[in-house]
Amino acid sequence: MEQNEYVKFALAHWELCLAFVMVLLYWIISELQELLSKHSISAAHVVNLMNHDGAVVFDIRDEEHFKKGHILGAISHPEKTILSEAAKLKKYHDKKVILVDINGQASNKLINKLIAEGFSEIFFLKNGMHAWIAEKLPVSK
Repeated sequence: MEQNEYVKFALAHWELCLAFVMVLLYWIISELQELLSKHSISAAHVVNLMNHDGAVVFDIRDEEHFKKGHILGAISHPEKTILSEAAKLKKYHDKKVILVDINGQASNKLINKLIAEGFSEIFFLKNGMHAWIAEKLPVSK
């Protein structure tokens, strides 16, 4: 194809091209946010923190997803209610806490709010339960 044909296609299908560019930008921005976040950790790092540092895992998915399968020892604190339960969670302020969701997006957004609530060592599982399952790590039901 010549360059002129690409321009003709883009002009004829501008909505499709605009949608593609928006999805591409969203993907790039979300990847950059995760890369720049010092709180994002891998599944292997989660296992290490749980085994050696006694880290606590908060599964912030809804109850239905939690019951289908979660990280062994994880505590269910759905994203919708975790901030309203902040007083109950004070006992975890001195521990390392790991947030887990479906794909890492909700945890990344919630982490700064929990830091403001007093959590000092808080992390989230990069790519969420998708990463955990992809690594073939154990899931409890």
